[in-house]
Amino acid sequence: MQDIHINKDKYNLSLLNSQIIAALGDMTTGVSTAGTQITVHLTDEANSEDMLIAAQTVEAHDYNDKSPDQLATAAREARLTFQRASYWNKLLDVSNSSFQDLALRINWLQDELESDSE
Repeated sequence: MQDIHINKDKYNLSLLNSQIIAALGDMTTGVSTAGTQITVHLTDEANSEDMLIAAQTVEAHDYNDKSPDQLATAAREARLTFQRASYWNKLLDVSNSSFQDLALRINWLQDELESDSE
């Protein structure tokens, strides 16, 4: 195993790890960190070009970006927040039809249950 060590003050570990794996495929086993030091773990088969790609990927990394998993989590949380607000607002609004209210409650409950299981 070969390691490359790069110092970077801010990083998004989940995103950086997926970026390294996308850039290097089987030539890496991923990334680890200790404080501001990022270590890219390369296989024994990795060559100097792979090392350069690893270093460039870390240097180009923007900690403000989000990984697909982080984006999905944020979207789910936003949907839950909206469903909760809709549910509570509909409870207070007596002009809604019973069917509409029931559908909103079912959607809200389903989202609540899904969020509790994750």
